[in-house]
Amino acid sequence: MDKAYLRRLHQQARPKNLRPRAASWYEIKNLSADTAEISLYDEVGLWGVTASAFADDLRGVTVKNITLRISSPGGDVFDGLAILNSLRQHPATVNVVVEGLAASAASFIAMAGDTIQVAPQAMFMIHDASAMCWGNAEDMTETAALLDKASDNIAAVYAQRAGGTVEDWRAAMKAETWYTDREAVEAGLADGVLGEDTEPDEDPEEQAGEEKPVPPKASARVGDNASLIDMPTPIKPKAAWDLDVIRAAITAAKEATTHG
Repeated sequence: MDKAYLRRLHQQARPKNLRPRAASWYEIKNLSADTAEISLYDEVGLWGVTASAFADDLRGVTVKNITLRISSPGGDVFDGLAILNSLRQHPATVNVVVEGLAASAASFIAMAGDTIQVAPQAMFMIHDASAMCWGNAEDMTETAALLDKASDNIAAVYAQRAGGTVEDWRAAMKAETWYTDREAVEAGLADGVLGEDTEPDEDPEEQAGEEKPVPPKASARVGDNASLIDMPTPIKPKAAWDLDVIRAAITAAKEATTHG
């Protein structure tokens, strides 16, 4: 088949002709002199936000802070990885807000955030990569091997940002795991729920240099209605025999006998 014809066919099938860019739920806008906002409310890849379009737009962003708002069902693995890495390599601080759904490729794009917040009731979904294959048994086997590699790559993204092992994340991906807002935070996929207090804990090194507080006195509750009382320090028992007491008793006995 003529290669020029194939190129024309490919160009005609591009989403910019099937769905105009203006109708796409994706945009980048400046909020202030030092902050830009990116809204990713679309699929990732050929039928939504392509990596090439995203990277081209991102190169024009020169502010210090980027807020990336996500509500996406995901899409193409490799477009998603390219978008992830373009955000990682951008010099700006990237603050991600998952506003509805970060599923599939969108979930690992979210891992590009220096901070990741999930809106109340928003969700994450992670799963293994999938694909369609046409061909013989060898083709099917090669596709299966590629899917395993791609899924390991994705699991590594979660492990790098959220902690844990690649094997643990692959197990969660194979089960197609859905996370609520709090579950996402507990799993390490997000730093906090939007609107809640998410101040980080004190630095462990700073804590190590601080003096530990003196423990309070032990207390006990006596009776149902009694208040807390201080437990006295245990008294060291005296020796079983006190020689001065013994001598005094002997002397008194002698005097009593003499005067009697």
